Amino acid sequence: MRKSMAGGCAAFIAALALMVSSLPATPMAALADADTVLSSTFDNGIEGWSAYNGNGGDCYVSNDNGRLALTVNNVGELSYSVQVGCDGIPLVKDGVYRLHFDISSTTDRTVEVMIQQNGGSYSNYTWKSLRLTSAVQTVDYEFTMESDTDNAAKLAFNCGMQNADGS
Repeated sequence: MRKSMAGGCAAFIAALALMVSSLPATPMAALADADTVLSSTFDNGIEGWSAYNGNGGDCYVSNDNGRLALTVNNVGELSYSVQVGCDGIPLVKDGVYRLHFDISSTTDRTVEVMIQQNGGSYSNYTWKSLRLTSAVQTVDYEFTMESDTDNAAKLAFNCGMQNADGS
């Protein structure tokens, strides 16, 4: 089982915005007046963001020229053995939210992005699997908070083991 990533793996999130909007498919420029729940450009650091290591995972988070950089030394045994995230995101039941960010990886790989309950059952309110390469891809989608209001949700990127065979 191959758990270590040769030469390390860095996933970069260049800019991130989570906004609440009642208008579907609203252009980002128009959302500037919407309620912004979380906005990070990382130009002034990575305050509020942290890395989690567990089950053999080994990683650290830093700022790389205004980008959030996650360096992975070992992916561990589970998808969440390596995770980078931000806590304390308020989500209101039936609220419509837009998640927008740029992401890439120095190593071709799959990661999971989710907004989830931060504790308890860690239920996902939204979840996507992303196939990353060195080319920056923009992720931009809306979701409706169908669960009860959660005043302290977590935006998480699972960057640990993604395949049962260890690849």
